[in-house]
Amino acid sequence: MPYSDPKKKKAYMDSYNKKYYSNNSINIKPRSRVNKKQLRKDKHDWLVNALGSACPFCGQRTWQHLRVRSNDHTLLPMPVEDQSWDKIRTNTTHARLICNVCELDLKRKSLR
Repeated sequence: MPYSDPKKKKAYMDSYNKKYYSNNSINIKPRSRVNKKQLRKDKHDWLVNALGSACPFCGQRTWQHLRVRSNDHTLLPMPVEDQSWDKIRTNTTHARLICNVCELDLKRKSLR
């Protein structure tokens, strides 16, 4: 039995997982995509609520137009929604909320 020896168990599970994934990838990939999309949305919603729910420049409150940006990329790399829950919760102060229009305006002003 491969489970009595840890090395044999690891080798057995590696080969089993490869076979399982190759046989079931048609079902696994779409489900994984949906789960990641939902997780990003949940994190975005939590961050929007934690950061005040409105753009500080114009007051935009529609969550689809609000973007979460990092002030310190070493502590909170971009995209912020792809970071772990622990990292997001501990570094919320290093994130800011801004709407699409204000972000474009700031980029245009910095180019002048």
